[in-house]
Amino acid sequence: MVQLRVWCRALAVAAGVLLVGQGLLQAQTLPSYVIVERIGGDSNYGGSVTAASSVATAVFLDTFNPNTALQTLPGFSYSMPTVASGANQASTDSGSATSNGYLTRLADGTGYAITGYNATVGTAGVAGSNPATINRVMGTLTGTISYTGGGSINTSTGFNDGVSNNFRSIASVDGTAFWGSTAGGIRYQNTPGSVTSTIATTAVNTRNVRIFNNTLFYAASSGTAANNGIFVAGTVGVLPTTASVTTTQLPGLGTSGTGTPSAYSFYLFNNPLNANDYSGTGLNTLYIADDRTSTSGGIQRWMYDGINWTLTGTFNYTGNSNLNGARGLTATIDTSGASPVVNLWATGIGTTGAIQNDLFFVTDTLTGVGGAFDAGLTLATSPTNTFFRGVEIAAVPEPSTYALMGVTGLVTAGTWYYRRQREAKSRFARVA
Repeated sequence: MVQLRVWCRALAVAAGVLLVGQGLLQAQTLPSYVIVERIGGDSNYGGSVTAASSVATAVFLDTFNPNTALQTLPGFSYSMPTVASGANQASTDSGSATSNGYLTRLADGTGYAITGYNATVGTAGVAGSNPATINRVMGTLTGTISYTGGGSINTSTGFNDGVSNNFRSIASVDGTAFWGSTAGGIRYQNTPGSVTSTIATTAVNTRNVRIFNNTLFYAASSGTAANNGIFVAGTVGVLPTTASVTTTQLPGLGTSGTGTPSAYSFYLFNNPLNANDYSGTGLNTLYIADDRTSTSGGIQRWMYDGINWTLTGTFNYTGNSNLNGARGLTATIDTSGASPVVNLWATGIGTTGAIQNDLFFVTDTLTGVGGAFDAGLTLATSPTNTFFRGVEIAAVPEPSTYALMGVTGLVTAGTWYYRRQREAKSRFARVA
């Protein structure tokens, strides 16, 4: 009878998944893996005998367990191509351009989008090259991706126009159209092989770009308060496809702490304990990876109070070299308990004078106006003379992709729920 009740609950939850769509992201526990973009080394997680430089360097995507301390090896490591093959281009990156290399999960959850340069390993000065000379690559990793491998890499899409400067991150719904972050603004590409359109020209020194609730957000750091922080490109709820859309800075994000803010990766959620909703996005809680080496850097928590976004806490990472800051960031939120818990994975900025840094994990237990970070946990350190950059959660298709699922699908989803709940109780019995 107990087993029957558990299965009924699981099937009810699975059915609810079909109805709430993106709401599943508001109640998930830890993902099955996290994936990190690593610059340099090899596919066996080996280091390099020479320090990273501005030449084109091999790129790898390493999968790690989400909360296992001091992992010396990842699970499976994906290798981005270093030479052209068929329709696929090479996809390398600068070994020393720390603002580059921030993969994002596709908005439909089916894979990842990865930036690159169509240049062989050793090509000089790729970050500052002319796109007409060294084309930019908008790659994807999609399919059945796991801690043990699977999936396929596609690097056939790219562009050859825009500024001769860094190509940092891209966002996409399903891998068929892309919004790219460059040092000259946000660029849009929806036809493989064609030129791009300039979408956003305000706060042009853009860094990371992401899609939340069908809205395009991006981070920028351009010196002045008006050009720093997180921005919305275009209209809330409508992904922009035309040139030079209006951009809106999230109010309150221009300054924080001591010195100039330096936002890299970021993540947005709806905290159910906070009744406010920013501009109809359904979002009210923001985390930013700030790479300042002072205590102003790290993982910042911002909350929307109905008028402005306010900094309500900062987690300073003091693992590798005690430099506090962070650059890569991804997160999930678990709303199943009385107090929502946000799970955050980030990459630190590394040691002074060496290309090496950490992947770390921290939880944040939320209230309606703030929260409490735990002590944090170092998960892994990049091999010698290599660098972790972007980090993302496991690729799991959004519930909306199961809209045509029948009874068999419900049973499968119910099995998944039952298994995850059982695993969560046995593996993650920890105080945040």
